[in-house]
Amino acid sequence: MSYLLQGLRGKNVIVTGAAGGLGSCIARSFASSGSNLLLTDTLSKEKALDNISKSIKKKYGIKSQILSLDISKRCDVEKNLETSMRSFSKKIDCLVNCAAIYHKNFWEPIGKNNIEDWDKIIDINLFGTLNVIRQVLPMMIKQKSGNIISITSDSGIDTIPGESAYGISKAAINKLMQYLARENPKSGIRFNSIAPGYIDTPLLRSLIKTKKIEKEAINSIPLNRFAKPIDIADVVIFLASNKSKYINGECIVANGGRY
Repeated sequence: MSYLLQGLRGKNVIVTGAAGGLGSCIARSFASSGSNLLLTDTLSKEKALDNISKSIKKKYGIKSQILSLDISKRCDVEKNLETSMRSFSKKIDCLVNCAAIYHKNFWEPIGKNNIEDWDKIIDINLFGTLNVIRQVLPMMIKQKSGNIISITSDSGIDTIPGESAYGISKAAINKLMQYLARENPKSGIRFNSIAPGYIDTPLLRSLIKTKKIEKEAINSIPLNRFAKPIDIADVVIFLASNKSKYINGECIVANGGRY
C-alpha cells in the first residue's frame, strides 16, 4: 500500500522494536510514505534490523539508519540514542514506541512466583518507553513540533486474567501519553497511543501452542481473525499524518472488537 498522500514524505521517524513483526511492518509503511528512518532494537536482533534497513533503502530510496539499543538501560539510551539522533537528522518528526516484551506464557497470574518476569516487563515496556521519550521530547519541544505514538495493548484497557504485568505496563503507557499531552500544551507536539489486540506475528504464534488456544482467542474477536501487522501499521500512519492533526492525548483501540 502507498501512503504518499499522507504528507509524510521527507519526515524523520524513529521506530523502536523495529526488527519485530509489528515494528518492521511499521517501518516499511513509513518507508513507503517517503519517510526517513532511525530503527532501533536489541543487539541480538541487529542482523535482522540491518536487513530491514537495507531493504527499505533499496526499495524506497529513503535514508535509513540503525541503532542496537536496550531501551531499559537509561544511561545507554541517553548516550547512544542522542548520538544517533544527531547523526540522523537535526529534526525528529515522529517517534513510534513499539519495543516491548510479553509474559513467557499466556497465563502468568499475579500470585505466581514470577517477580523477575514482572521486573523485566515493567523495565522494558514502561521505563524503556519513558527513557526513549525523555530523550526525544526535548528536541521536539525545541523545534516546536513532533508526534509521539506508543503501541500499547487492549490488555491495558480491559482486565485480562494472566496478563497482569504486561497489561499494567501498557495501561501505564496509555496514561503516560495522556499526561504528556496535558503537560505539553501549545507545544506543537501530539501524544497518542494505539491499543491492539492479538496481532498475527511470530511472537503470538510462539505463545499459541495448541489449536484449542488459537480457536478460543479468535472466538473472542467479532471480526473472527487476528490482526495483521499492516492493520495496526495503518493506524500508526494515520496518527503520524496530517489526517489526524486534531487528535491528541487519545488511545485508539484496534482489536477487532475483542472482548
